[in-house]
Amino acid sequence: MPARKQSKRQLAHNIKTARARSHVTATQNLQQMGYVRLTLGLVSAIYRADAAYILGPSRGQQALSTSRQVMHYLVHICFGVNYTELATMTNRDRTSIAHACQRVEDMRDDPKIDKALFFAEMALADMAQHTCPLGDTAQDNEPTPTLPTFPTLATLKPTKKGNHS
Repeated sequence: MPARKQSKRQLAHNIKTARARSHVTATQNLQQMGYVRLTLGLVSAIYRADAAYILGPSRGQQALSTSRQVMHYLVHICFGVNYTELATMTNRDRTSIAHACQRVEDMRDDPKIDKALFFAEMALADMAQHTCPLGDTAQDNEPTPTLPTFPTLATLKPTKKGNHS
């Protein structure tokens, strides 16, 4: 049986439900939903899966459920969204989120997967810093770290033929 999509209307309903049940403020809830969407976009691009299928009610095939588990793990680890709020926003049970995080943690024993998840975490941190939908990093007193600059083709000096130093 193919996986079913979660409609945008259902996703909006989940957001409203999460706001009603949660103890966090509306601003925090919007920010957390932005983190979920940001991570969902990254994971759907990595796994080449439609975001509506990742959030759909069906488990789907193994690749689809793995992508969902990775999305839940990254949102929890990178942005600190707790299991209950994440479960409400993605229409899952809290124990399913905990199980997903445990599965991905176990997958990190493989060095290739660990490296991929490390770079996904770095990418999410960088994207969240630059998108900053609610301006939360502007309130921090810490200076924002600067990324290293790499030479471009325009700044590289051409070498003479035969001089390979």
